[in-house]
Amino acid sequence: MDAVYIAVALVLLLVFYGYYNCRDYIAARRAAAFKSKGRCAAMQTLAKQFIGKDCLIYTFNGNRLSGKVLDVSEHGLLLQTGNTTEAVNLDFVLRLREYPSDKKNKKKRIVLD
Repeated sequence: MDAVYIAVALVLLLVFYGYYNCRDYIAARRAAAFKSKGRCAAMQTLAKQFIGKDCLIYTFNGNRLSGKVLDVSEHGLLLQTGNTTEAVNLDFVLRLREYPSDKKNKKKRIVLD
């Protein structure tokens, strides 16, 4: 009877593993579809407006990045976050906005979206 429980647990584990891999594959295919329709070029022209500004960047998988946009190239942008510089692929960027500030032009500590 214990062998049956182990076998069922292994099958369920394999099903969930396949589901998560499939989800990543679908996300990659959606990003490729956006790129093929020319939306990456539109995002590139829009992102050039934020060069030199502190921004919030929302990515496809739900991550939120914040930092200063240094440069925008064909497929990505350079983002300075603290002491590090990061490259962000524009194919996976959903939303890009300037960091909100209060009346005294100071950065807000809490950003609720």
